[in-house]
Amino acid sequence: MALNELAADKLPLTPGSFTAAQRLFLGYAQVWCSKQRDEYARLQVMTDPHSLPQWRVNGVMVNMPEFSKAFSCGPGKAMYHEDRCRVW
Repeated sequence: MALNELAADKLPLTPGSFTAAQRLFLGYAQVWCSKQRDEYARLQVMTDPHSLPQWRVNGVMVNMPEFSKAFSCGPGKAMYHEDRCRVW
């Protein structure tokens, strides 16, 4: 069963806390949380075939309608794009 079926728009446990869907996305982002010097980022781009952590999070989430719904991202918001990439 998928998270969206289990959580089905349930309210947060306490006022001001995150919904289940928001916690899922925040947990994913925290896995990739990092800080690196610009020099190291340039080296990584040149030598590592994998995306930098910031793009593994923002580059993916900006294309997910589920993310936009969870955080109420709409036109004019930084994490909302009209021309989303759709793979499947």
